[in-house]
Amino acid sequence: MKKLTKRILTFALAFAMLFTTELFVPQNTTEVQAAGTPRFTDKSYVVTYQPGEYFTRYYTLLSIVGCNRATEIKDVKSSNTSVCRLQVKQGYLRAFYYKTGTATITCKVKGKKISTKLVVKKYASPVKNFKIGRKEFASMFKTASNREYYHTDKIKNQKLNIVMNKNWVMTGIYTRLNGTSKSNYRLGAKTKYSAKISSFGAYDHIRINCTNKKTGIVETIELDLSYE
Repeated sequence: MKKLTKRILTFALAFAMLFTTELFVPQNTTEVQAAGTPRFTDKSYVVTYQPGEYFTRYYTLLSIVGCNRATEIKDVKSSNTSVCRLQVKQGYLRAFYYKTGTATITCKVKGKKISTKLVVKKYASPVKNFKIGRKEFASMFKTASNREYYHTDKIKNQKLNIVMNKNWVMTGIYTRLNGTSKSNYRLGAKTKYSAKISSFGAYDHIRINCTNKKTGIVETIELDLSYE
């Protein structure tokens, strides 16, 4: 029961941070409401799908330039409703997706017809190595971007070592260790990262923002460290 309660609390905390942290946001969720001729901000949006996991990103935002109101968006259509369905919001569309595949998104904004493409790909892990001390976590991220590590021994002054897979780079890292949060938004495009860490907190975690240089896919890898 104790573990179940911790799991629920950890999920709730991480879920809240997922939608409030500037660096680690759901895929392609920048809201743009600039003036100009109506158009989608991108010709195509690429996201990944992780079926059956707590932190599957079920939606992405399709931002529209020259649009500030939901009432300005008409005739919204998805060419493949089995892949994604759409919800009209204030100056953008929210696309809920359910499986891998491709859908063409069309709508009219202020009378002008605009379109974009949503490509949903299968998730692939960005990390080749993810070690704390001698323990390797990379295999845990092969099927999901968020994992939990319950431990009864304190992690004290251990080396965190992360190595990215081919074409992947780290652009930012966020940690919450012993109740203290730290972030580095300007990693640049690193393929390796190392630091000494300690973790005694119940809701500690390590989160890295990753980008695939070849496909442009963005993933957020998170390891929740639950100390009991």
